[in-house]
Amino acid sequence: MTLLSSLLSLQPIIPEVQSGFLNGISPSTGSGEDVFYYNVTISAVSAVANCAIFLYGGFADANLDADPLLRASGAKGTYIIHPRLTSTTNLRISCATIETITTPIITARWQVIDFGS
Repeated sequence: MTLLSSLLSLQPIIPEVQSGFLNGISPSTGSGEDVFYYNVTISAVSAVANCAIFLYGGFADANLDADPLLRASGAKGTYIIHPRLTSTTNLRISCATIETITTPIITARWQVIDFGS
């Protein structure tokens, strides 16, 4: 078998992509890295380790009139958020801040890419 025929016989990597948008969502409260968090139910992925997550957006205090999509992270009233899969069907978007936030909101676009097994 030649190298070319070997390469042609390989299955192409076609990832499955899920995406969504959170617009001014009020998060739940917790502790640690999940001081504020929001769980997004997704279709089951093959395995958490096979996935990549992309997130664009932010977490803000609505009382400070900070638009998390337009202001740079670190600007007054805007906080960094991070995504992670807590299971094969749950994407958690959370913020670990020690500041007092009276009206927290999350505005973000997310994508979960499953590269399969």
